[in-house]
Amino acid sequence: MKKRSFTLDHADGTKPDPFALGLNDIVGYNLRRAHGVQQKRFAHVFGPLGIRPVLLSILGLIYQQTSVLQSELGRQLTIKRANIVPLVD
Repeated sequence: MKKRSFTLDHADGTKPDPFALGLNDIVGYNLRRAHGVQQKRFAHVFGPLGIRPVLLSILGLIYQQTSVLQSELGRQLTIKRANIVPLVD
């Protein structure tokens, strides 16, 4: 069985110098930037409605499972029982 190599090769097949990586080559940096863009878009669309990401998640689960119990919502979203009550209210 051939051993796989998990390197960050460039599109042209060359190997990057690990000491010459720029910010755009770092996955974590790019994820953080993408998250910032997503947060701005979310705030623009849902902010005027007073909807936060956790509330949208709750509404999405209720939409998918109309008879879901409050305790099940908390379990699926890993929200403590005491914290789910004010969110649902």
